[in-house]
Parts: sequence; structure tokens; C-alpha cells
Amino acid sequence: DRWLQRAQDFGRLAFSYHTPGQDGDTWASDVKEIDSPDFMCGGAGVGMFFLRLLAPEKVPLHLT
Repeated sequence: DRWLQRAQDFGRLAFSYHTPGQDGDTWASDVKEIDSPDFMCGGAGVGMFFLRLLAPEKVPLHLT
């Protein structure tokens, strides 16, 4: 329960970093001015985090 609560808290913080755009929300990569679709350091990884946070039993870990 403690780790789930921490993940949910982190999710709320992470969501606050999104930038709304005409094609949908984006998150900055490691370089603040650059949006990246990459899994490891961009939007795809952020999306996977939010999917696992919402439904961990349905979304597998891809890097294990």
C-alpha cells in the first residue's frame, strides 16, 4: 500500500509537467525545450507509467 500511494503521489506530480498541444499532451524530454516520443526518456515512457498506475494488473512491465 505504501508504494502504491507513493506512485500515485508521483503520478500527480508528473502530470503537472505536461504541456497541452493541438495534437495532445506532451512531456519534455531530458532537455526541457525538446518533446520526445521515446520510451526511455520521452512521452511513451510517461504514458506507460500512467497506464501502469491506472491498471497495473493489465499493463505488463516491458523492461523486466
